[in-house]
This record gives sequence, C-alpha cells and structure tokens, in this order.
Amino acid sequence: MRAQLTFYMAILNYIAYHERLLLCDFIENIEELHRDQVTGATQRGSRTPFVNFDVNDMRTLQTFVAETHEIPIDNIAPHFDAACSELQHQFQ
Repeated sequence: MRAQLTFYMAILNYIAYHERLLLCDFIENIEELHRDQVTGATQRGSRTPFVNFDVNDMRTLQTFVAETHEIPIDNIAPHFDAACSELQHQFQ
C-alpha cells in the first residue's frame, strides 16, 4: 500500500521597492503573465526559464498566514511589521 501525500505550493516574493514588501500565495491563485522558453539564442546563464506573474492579486505574507492558518491578524501583525522593517534595513 502506498501512502498518498497532499501538498500545496506557495510562492513567497520579496519586492524591495513595492508598498507591500512580502507577498505570498498559492500558485493556483497567481496569474501567469509570461512563461519563458529557452532557445538556442537564450541559452546563457543558468538556462532556467523564468515566469513573470501578476503580483497585484497576491496576498501579503501576513494575510496569507492569517487566512491559511486561521490566526487573527492582530495576533501576528507586530511580528510581520518587525520582519518588514528588518528587511528594509538589511537591504538599504
């Protein structure tokens, strides 16, 4: 008998110059804008195809965690505010 695993894939994105620094959502909720295809002319660097996605509909990491784990947002807000402040400080 084989065990079946269920997993969910989410993308966590740090955007340094965006008003919402930490965005996170499940991949099925994110609109794909463009998917690159590696061709002979683009086989430089890692050759890993990139995907551009629409961040406008993504939730903040704070909202994602609160909604996904059913935690009141007021309970976690100070921790996320501190994390965002620290990220901004580290990347200046």
